[in-house]
Amino acid sequence: MSLSFQETGNPSAPTIVFLHGGGGAGWMWAPQVEQLGEFHCLVPDLPEQGQSVSDKPFSIAGSAALVADLICTHAHHGKAHLVGLSEGAQVAVALMA
Repeated sequence: MSLSFQETGNPSAPTIVFLHGGGGAGWMWAPQVEQLGEFHCLVPDLPEQGQSVSDKPFSIAGSAALVADLICTHAHHGKAHLVGLSEGAQVAVALMA
C-alpha cells in the first residue's frame, strides 16, 4: 500500500512533510504549502482519509511506516522536516521513535 500525496515546490530544496489531523486530509495544508514554493513539499492523505480512504486499516504505526517510505522515496536525500497536527503529530512522533 502507498499513500496518495501531492508534491510541490523545488525538488532539490529541503523537504517538508505535512501530516493532517484526523477527519481531514492533505487539502487542509493548502494555504501553508502555497506560501512555501521555495521548499519541496510532500502532503500525503493518511490511510482511511482523503484520497487514501480505501487504504485500510489506519494505525499510527502503520501510517508512520507509510510516511517513512514516502520520505525515503520522494524526499531530498531521504530526509524531511515534519509538520503534524493532532493525529498527524502522533504519526510524526512515531516516525522519530
